[in-house]
Amino acid sequence: MSALEGFDFAEFRSRGATELGFVSTSSSRTVAEEYTVRAPDFEGDPLPLVLKVRADLQNGSDLSFLSVFPNEFDCVYPPGTYLEPRSGYEEPIVLPTGEELNMRVFEVVPRVSSHFQV
Repeated sequence: MSALEGFDFAEFRSRGATELGFVSTSSSRTVAEEYTVRAPDFEGDPLPLVLKVRADLQNGSDLSFLSVFPNEFDCVYPPGTYLEPRSGYEEPIVLPTGEELNMRVFEVVPRVSSHFQV
């Protein structure tokens, strides 16, 4: 079973999505790709999707200084963040196993709900 079974890429590209939980991001593309292919507690096919956030983290909170893994450059957005799609494309990546995978990359702009802005 694929992690993206039932995920409508065309709909996401045209409408975006609102995340009901926290959105954890990384400013490191390498870290994002690693989580794409080895999401914690996920057993199944790799999730070939990366969201490229087009922002200067002004609406997210940089939690690197609190992290057990500060090299992951973690930035978190609050529940209710709308991910506004700007563009999307595919590009190949090579997994640590040597397998090549087509990664879908969506450039998004996070829009934090006014209920969470200070």
